[in-house]
Amino acid sequence: MIEEKIISEPEFQKREEVQFEEKQRIASYAASLIEDGDTIILDSGTTTGHIARAIQNYTKLTVITNDINVATILRNSAIKVIVTGGVLYPETYMLNGMITEETLRNLHVHKAFVTTPAIDLEKGLMHYDEYLVPAKVQMLHSATEVFLVTDHTKFGRISLYKYADFTDITSIITGKELDSALRESFSEKGLRIYTT
Repeated sequence: MIEEKIISEPEFQKREEVQFEEKQRIASYAASLIEDGDTIILDSGTTTGHIARAIQNYTKLTVITNDINVATILRNSAIKVIVTGGVLYPETYMLNGMITEETLRNLHVHKAFVTTPAIDLEKGLMHYDEYLVPAKVQMLHSATEVFLVTDHTKFGRISLYKYADFTDITSIITGKELDSALRESFSEKGLRIYTT
């Protein structure tokens, strides 16, 4: 497999449209893992926006997010929503920076649902922007269980900054479109991969 190098991502509206149906399936599966009484982190991203839509009718749930879009989706629900604060990245609705990191550092949650623009079998989870990496790392450290939620197009991609090994995540939730040989390779590393 030829690795695709990622140095940026398309704007939010374009990413929202890409793999739309697959992201909905991923979100539905992720939502089925969330239980009453859970405190969860929803990372910034279009897939986590779909998770927010899938859990809107839940109660007895606390959601921490660094994504204004996720918070907006949940604003009229019975869910307690905590927004991390931080510097607003208006093109992605994301909050990031020192305030975001400090907030996450002082929290402990049951489950974190994180996203990534690049995932490589040998290199792990990667990102193109060094300013966004620290918050992602804090999300991983703040949760008992970490679920990587990503569509199949992110596999086989590499980027400049590695921010996590596969030992840092509990499992991966992705679409059934993931190449079966690639899925088998990840499974051989001891990773739980759920395809939907």
